[in-house]
This record gives sequence, structure tokens and C-alpha cells, in this order.
Amino acid sequence: MTPSHAQPGGRPDAGAKAAGRAGYTEDLAPSDALVGVVVRARSAPSRVAGLDVEAAAAVAGVRCVLTAADVPQVRMGIVEQDEPVLARDDVRYVGEPIALVAATDLDAATAGAAALAPTLAETGPRAVSIESAMAEGAPEVVAGEGNVKEPSVVERLDVDEVFSDAHAVVSTTVSTARVHQGYIERRAAVATFTEDGQLVVTMCSQAPFQVRQTLASLFSMPLNRVTVKVPAFGGGFGGKLHNGMAPYAACLARATGRTVRVASTRSDELQASNPREASIVTLETAVSESGDFLARRAVGHYDSGAYAVDTAFITSMGALQAGGPYQVPAVSARIHAVRTHLHSTGSYRAPSGPQMCFANEVHLEDVAAELGLSPVELRRRNLMRAGGLGPTGQTIESDAALAVLDEAEAVMAAWQGSPTPPPDPRTRVGIGMAMSWWFTAPGHSSATLRMEDDGSATLFTGSTEIGTGAVVSGVRAIVAGRLGLVPEQVHVVSGNTETTPPDFGSEGSRTLYGVGTAAMRAADEVRSILAEEYARRLEASVSDVGFVDGALQIAGSPETAVAIGELVGAVSMASGPVVGTGRFQAEPVAFDSACATNMPLPTFNEPTFHCHVAEVHLDTGLGRISIPRYLAVHDTGTVVDRQGVLGQIQGGVVQGIGQALFEEIMVGADGSTLNDSLVDYRLPTICDIPDELVVKTVEDFPSRTGPLGAKGIGEAPVMLAPATLASAIRNAAGVRLTTLPLSADRVLAVLREPRP
Repeated sequence: MTPSHAQPGGRPDAGAKAAGRAGYTEDLAPSDALVGVVVRARSAPSRVAGLDVEAAAAVAGVRCVLTAADVPQVRMGIVEQDEPVLARDDVRYVGEPIALVAATDLDAATAGAAALAPTLAETGPRAVSIESAMAEGAPEVVAGEGNVKEPSVVERLDVDEVFSDAHAVVSTTVSTARVHQGYIERRAAVATFTEDGQLVVTMCSQAPFQVRQTLASLFSMPLNRVTVKVPAFGGGFGGKLHNGMAPYAACLARATGRTVRVASTRSDELQASNPREASIVTLETAVSESGDFLARRAVGHYDSGAYAVDTAFITSMGALQAGGPYQVPAVSARIHAVRTHLHSTGSYRAPSGPQMCFANEVHLEDVAAELGLSPVELRRRNLMRAGGLGPTGQTIESDAALAVLDEAEAVMAAWQGSPTPPPDPRTRVGIGMAMSWWFTAPGHSSATLRMEDDGSATLFTGSTEIGTGAVVSGVRAIVAGRLGLVPEQVHVVSGNTETTPPDFGSEGSRTLYGVGTAAMRAADEVRSILAEEYARRLEASVSDVGFVDGALQIAGSPETAVAIGELVGAVSMASGPVVGTGRFQAEPVAFDSACATNMPLPTFNEPTFHCHVAEVHLDTGLGRISIPRYLAVHDTGTVVDRQGVLGQIQGGVVQGIGQALFEEIMVGADGSTLNDSLVDYRLPTICDIPDELVVKTVEDFPSRTGPLGAKGIGEAPVMLAPATLASAIRNAAGVRLTTLPLSADRVLAVLREPRP
């Protein structure tokens, strides 16, 4: 009998979170733990000319002061190991850590940090934007290396030759701002060295095994002597994939022999975290008279900040999106990271996605205007189809792009036929559309499933439940379904590198996809063990055995039922405990390697397709945008946890609206963040969300490798809102917007520009 999956039911972590009982990292430090603070540079580029360590150490309650000379001289980094724990002679950005202070409480630690009175000697001019970093004679962030790094490159066929013979060549340049992930729980870590020398860190991390690797390298320790634990988690969206506060807490714990808690401030989050990168992207497309895309040239520059972090992956994702979800025979994409004297950028839900979607869809509408065609029809004419090729030659396996467009176009037509009435004469109504493609990250997962004597099950996974429900609801439902249990009978243990098997991390839309597959394989191993024992008892065929309501039975014969717990006990006595293991790593996607250079991610694993439609009200007197209706159509494959999928899509849309309309990290000429609080950094509120948000899932194209046909859905929903809203504003007022955010003052300025 082929099992399905159980309905997830309620979130097992919901009650504690709603009641305020959930223990987050900052809640879990023992009462006698020291409190650490990170002392940050207030000017850059510079060198540390003086720190009054004696004065800081003399402050009442201060127990430890560390400078760059006191911490491991090992550089950290995901792709490049280029970032010191503490800077001294090469301070690259305002906010870079230069010292650490631990004290008995936060007030004492803060006073000690102030007593350090850092003296910074500026070492030259600074480049705090992509443009200034690329200018002739620009100050180099790394001496002798240049600020513009080698690009991620996709080259297929001869673009120049196609351009020379094309009916028309259309060019578009767009720019976007730095954007913070907007998580509410600040980054924090609690570290201690046990009596036997083991380092134990509790922290909010999306990738605890990656952090463990960094800490082991930092302190020259074996991996099995470092443990990273993740408790309740207050949002990450990619911003907690990196090391966070763990290295600082661990350095202070080693120096003091005490447990130390370190948490960033809200100002630190906006001044010195790893936000989405600013970008400048230029697209050129050669088209036929009838509207066929013939060739695409893409040149992009992404602000990586002072250190590399994971921008090599991000630029390769950008290059793969050079043509959007459209079939373009000839492609030349060159996406560069650009160093600046700003804090390093990094992963944020769909890295590079919103920028490239915005560029592609504004550009598509420019092409449509040039040719006098409908943007919707131009999309349909050029969409990727089954059998077509992606930018690096991977084969597209489905017509999901057409299916999501069909769904969206039908709703769009209905809205156009009956628009929401505007509140006053100066408000115009517009309806716009955008499309994108994305992928499911292929990282590894593993799971161990232990059957208990009462028939319940405990699943161990190194993945982290980051609030999506993928682990505590989706994966639990898959295991329950395979074993004929209800979800409440499956307990999930996750986020502890000492007690759970390895996992790549909760990132890249891959958690349910990767962990769910590994867990399903572990459950199938358990099924096999129990079914063989049951079949032996009844002298039946294993193929006739089903798992129903916590028991095994012959299909269609409930009188043959034997409780799982009874069989677990029997097997345990006869041959040992009933334990299953599962491993998963997505198979490599075939592509033309000659097309890809400097591409750590050369293909989109399990590509998915997406289409959004927005109806806007544009106040032409104030430049303000409101959104009466919004539609999100997503290619999801099989939906395992429908409530979870709805939450992912709805939340992604709202985050996308924030980036579209007002979110921007504003940087001063000195490199400091001007809006370093949630008073000044504008996040979406209930007043900004659409009056009606419609979600449609296209489930007709299941994943080949995901559990039960499920695809990743965590990231794509955030990508499309900027492009969709820009399209709707263009439809409302005939104005073309090429810079994010689409703030009221920017929209108003464009509305007031003279037009032919």
C-alpha cells in the first residue's frame, strides 16, 4: 500500500509562542552569565590608534576586555576567508567590531565599552556606493585588488552577432537599495566552555552546522567538541545564516571561563548585519518584429560591502536570472560583486531575486512598448516551456510557467473588467503583472527516526525550525503519514549539532524539500522493518501490509490489525531497536559547462515559476500607493502543509511590498546608517497590506525528487512585488519607474516630469 501524508493539524510550537512561554536565545542564559558587548568602529576606512583597556577594565563589574590581539588570528568567511574576528589595522566599515567587553550586567558592559574611548585614525577616502566604488581613481577597499570583482558569467551563443541583425535592441537600467531582513529577534548567542573543554553555543541560527565549522576552525578544535544549539527562533530570512554573535560570545567565554551572552542592538542590526545588497543592473534584448526574444545581454553590479560573505553565490544566482523566466537563445550575463566601505551584504530571502525580477519585468514592458505589444502577450510568447533551455543549457522539464500565467491572466482580466472604484478624482487605478523563476536549493539533509515502545516516533534532524512550520508541521506530517500515525504521535528534535544528524541549513527554499525527503526515507526504513515482522507473523506478503491508525493490517482487513507498539517491542527483543535513517542530496542538474564561468551555482535545481498581479490606487497628488487587491500564483508541486504554504506566500508578498514601496538602508557620506532604528527604518504594517490578498497554487507539476512531489516555496513569494507594483503604477499613470523603493516622493517626482 502506498502511503500519503497526514494532515499537519495545528503547529505544536504555536501555543508557547502565543503565550510568551517559548524560550529564545536571550531567555536561556543562566542568571549568573556575563553580558558581552561588541565595541564597533565609528569611522572607516581607518586603523585602531588607541583603546584605553585599563580604563575599561577598571569599570565596576567589568570582567574582561578583548582587542584584536587577544582573539584568534583566523579569518572567517563562507567563500573567501577574509574577515577578522576583530579589526585593528584595516577597519573597513563603520560598525566593524574592534573590541569586546564582558561584565556582570549590560549597564556595566556598556560603561566599559564607553571607557575604552576608541581612537581611530582614518586611512584614506571612502567609497560608500556602487557608483563611487567603480569611479576612476576610487579608493580601494582592499589595497591593490580593485573594487570590482571578477563576475559570474553566463555565455551562450554569440550575442553581438544576433544584436547586429535584430529588428530592435532595447535597453533598460534599474537600481535598487540595500534592504534589511526585518527579523524581530535580534541576533544573539550564549557561549560556554564546559569543564572538559567542550564549546557549547546556544544561538539563533539557520545553519548551526555551518556555524560549528567556523567555531571549530576559529579555536582549532575538533568538530565533535563544538556544539551549536538553536532554541525558539524569531525570524531570519537569510540574515541568520552567518556566524552572528557566536564568535564574540565564544571568545569572551574562553577568556573568562564563564558563560557569556552577547546580543546585537537594533542599531547594530541596521548598521552591521548582512542585508540584501544594493544593485545596478542593465539589460539589453534583441527582438524580432513579432516579439521573439533573440538575445539578452545583462550587466549587473551588486554592492558586497567590505567582505565577501556569500556574494559569489548571489552573483551566480543573478546571472541565472539574466533572462528571467523567458526563453532567450543567446545570452551574455556578467554579474559583479563590488566592494564598498560598508557593512557586508549577504543572503536575504531569494538572494538577488527581487532585483533581477524588477529588472527583467521593467525591461519586458519597455520591449513591449517599443514593439507596440501587450506585455502579457509578450510574456506568453517568450515563456520557458518544456524542452527549452535555461541560461546555462539545463533542460526545462515542464510547462508550469504557462500554467501560472494562465491562472493569473484570468484573474487579471476579471479585475480589469471590474476595477475597485478610486476614492477621489485624483486617484488613478492601475493593474500590473510580473513573473519570475526560482529554484529549490540542493543542499544535503539527513534524519534519524526512532520508534518508541508505545508506537510513537521521535525524529532527529539537524535542520532548524525558523518559523515556517516546515520542520515542526510539514516534516512531522510526512512521517506520520508514512507510518499511519497522527502528527501528534511524532515528536521532532531539531537544531542541535551534538544530538542530531547533519543538515545543510534552513535556507534556499529547501527545508521541507531536503529534510522531508530524508525523513521520508527514514520512515520507509522503519516501515520495512515493521512490515517484515508483521508479514512473518501472519505469513503474508509484505506488499499487502498497510499502516493505518497506529497499527499494521492487511489491506482491507481491519481484523488483522496489530498495534505498532506491539511490533516495536517484538522487533526490539528479537533483533534490536527500531531505528531508521535517511539521507538526501539532490542530484546534479545537467548543463553545458562551457556556458558558465565563476558560477558556484550553475543551474536552478527543481526550477519553479511564479506570477503576481496587483491592483493599485495611485494618489497623483501625493505619490502614495495603496493596494486594493493582490494575486500571487505559485508553482508549488504537491502541497504538504497548506496552511504553511499560505503563510509563506502571504508573508513573502508583504515583505516584497516593503522592499517595493519604502524599505531602504540609508547611508551617509561617512558610511554610517542614517535610519538605524525601527522608527526610521520603515517596515510594512497592517496599514500597508492589500485589502484582498488572493493565493493560488499550481500543483500539476510535482517535483521529481522532493517528498511526495513538493517543491520549495519559501523564497519566491518575496521576489515579485516590486516589479508587479511598478507595472501597476505604469498602467495607472503611464510613468516608468526604474529605482527602488517606489517611495511616494520618488513616484511624485516622476509624475511631475515633463512628458512628450
